[in-house]
Amino acid sequence: MSDVESAREVVPSWFDPLCPWAWITSRWLLEVEQVKDVRADWRLMSLAYLNLDQREGKGLGEQYRALMERAWPPVRVGAAATEHAGHEVLGPLYTAIGT
Repeated sequence: MSDVESAREVVPSWFDPLCPWAWITSRWLLEVEQVKDVRADWRLMSLAYLNLDQREGKGLGEQYRALMERAWPPVRVGAAATEHAGHEVLGPLYTAIGT
């Protein structure tokens, strides 16, 4: 990492690969990186885990529950990639999954 890179403000950015709001925010943050001294530090999170495991699915409608069930594969891919290559791989992986 260069001195310029290390001087940038690090912005932790937690995302679920299937969340459209996280996607929109991530694209905005990439634009901000181009004009401000900030750098996104991509972090994986799982709405499926939060909603299905921690909250035991309480209060979820059938459509949302079905979406959460489909959310596991991209989260698992992100977790495996992080374990294999470090969390630095998450930004490019998220872009690839999203596009």
